[in-house]
Amino acid sequence: MTLAVELVNAGVPPGTACVMPSGNIAAVTATSSSTQATAVELKAGVNRVTGADGVRLPAAQPGDTIIVVNDTGSTVKVWPPVGAAIGVPGTSFGSAVANASYAHTTYAVVAYTCYSSSLWMLNKSA
Repeated sequence: MTLAVELVNAGVPPGTACVMPSGNIAAVTATSSSTQATAVELKAGVNRVTGADGVRLPAAQPGDTIIVVNDTGSTVKVWPPVGAAIGVPGTSFGSAVANASYAHTTYAVVAYTCYSSSLWMLNKSA
């Protein structure tokens, strides 16, 4: 996955790195009965989740975006990195609960954007 920090390390200016699309597309088989510790960490910019119920966002830099496509036929738990939280639109940043999963509904496409090392926000498809 091409994260902003990797681009900066390669010499791309930080402002440019934050707006470049994230790298690869991957099919991910999530873990069953997942917890934050056991969930499969996402490694690509676009991830199509098939099977089971849990994935985890990677540690990232502000501006990094990870797209998750739930192709399982059931709700998938999307966990933040350890110590971080996922904020939901329509709620305040302060209401985001650290280390809690987001219930990513069936066949939904969600873009998770890192706003700080401890906060991810999401933009869900209609």
